[in-house]
Amino acid sequence: MVRPTQHIHPQREPVAVRAAATVLLLRDTAAGIEVLMTRRRGCRSPGSGS
Repeated sequence: MVRPTQHIHPQREPVAVRAAATVLLLRDTAAGIEVLMTRRRGCRSPGSGS
């Protein structure tokens, strides 16, 4: 958990959740920052399971 004194920006109220086309997950590790990026396809075909 990050301490309040370590925040770069002041705390703000959460915003409403909305659909996103791209999601980035960041994780700080001993070897450096790891990034996982996932993208949602623009069109789905029937029976694709998504």
